[in-house]
Amino acid sequence: KKNPIVIDRHLFPLFPNLIDALCHIRKAGDFIDDIKHIWIDAICINQKNPVERGQQVQLMSEIYQTASQVLIWLGMSNMDSRTAFDFIHNQKDLHPFEYRQYVENNGDYYAIAFRALCQVLNRSWFTRVWTLQEFALASNFDGPLMICGRDRLQWNLFYRLGSMDNEFRRYYLKNKHSGPLSTHFGEAQDY
Repeated sequence: KKNPIVIDRHLFPLFPNLIDALCHIRKAGDFIDDIKHIWIDAICINQKNPVERGQQVQLMSEIYQTASQVLIWLGMSNMDSRTAFDFIHNQKDLHPFEYRQYVENNGDYYAIAFRALCQVLNRSWFTRVWTLQEFALASNFDGPLMICGRDRLQWNLFYRLGSMDNEFRRYYLKNKHSGPLSTHFGEAQDY
């Protein structure tokens, strides 16, 4: 069921998931510098007009390439997303050798974090075909910002974990073989 929001003094019906995304993006101040404009397909493209939709799709690469920050809404946060994002943030400064040692010394925590990471990978964004362009065309050096409710994670940290963690990479390739990390993970060497 769609709920209306006001855009330029007009009511515009949106699905609750998009309303949640807009509310959380507004609260993302520390991670997103001076948001002035947001491009959201469901709002900016008349979805009922196939001609307009086709024309706008042709512009998507330019939109992603010129965006100051690409945001990926994964849905509302839960204990799994918090655990997964915290785990990734805690590993961001480790060398691959240090990471392997950390995993060996913290096996129980790693098992919980790995299960949480797998749950995050089961979110619908990772199974959609067009996500590759969102990820690949983002102009920001750190890649898109993944938002899961109140949790935030720069794409490059997620990407880096897949480069260091053999089990995480194998799970991704086995279950999400067409997603945006598949080429990189498919070429990565086991540590």
